[in-house]
Amino acid sequence: MMIAAIVPALVLCRRVRTDPASPPPVHQIKLDRSFVPDGGSDAIATVVVQMARAFGLAAVAEGIETAEQAAQLTGLGYEKAQGFHFARPMPAADLHDRFSVSLPSP
Repeated sequence: MMIAAIVPALVLCRRVRTDPASPPPVHQIKLDRSFVPDGGSDAIATVVVQMARAFGLAAVAEGIETAEQAAQLTGLGYEKAQGFHFARPMPAADLHDRFSVSLPSP
C-alpha cells in the first residue's frame, strides 16, 4: 500500500525536476511520523531528505516528540519539523499569543 502512494509522488517530483517552466505541483516532501527514527534505523528518513534535495524541495519531518529526534533529523538535513516536541495543538488565539513578542523600548 505504501508503494502505491509513493510512486505517484515520485512522478510529480520528476515533473518538478524536468519542467522548470511550469509551476511545481508540490513544494515539500513530508516524512511521516511512522518513519521518524526513535532509536532505530534512520534509513528512510535519510532517503526522504536526499530525495527532497535532489528535486529542489523542502523536507518536513512530522511527529517529532523528543529533543533527540529533533537533533537527529536536523543532523540528517531536515530544516522543517512539526510535532509535540515543539507545541501541542492549541486554539488560534493561543498561537497568536505564543508568537507575539513585545520588544523593549530603547
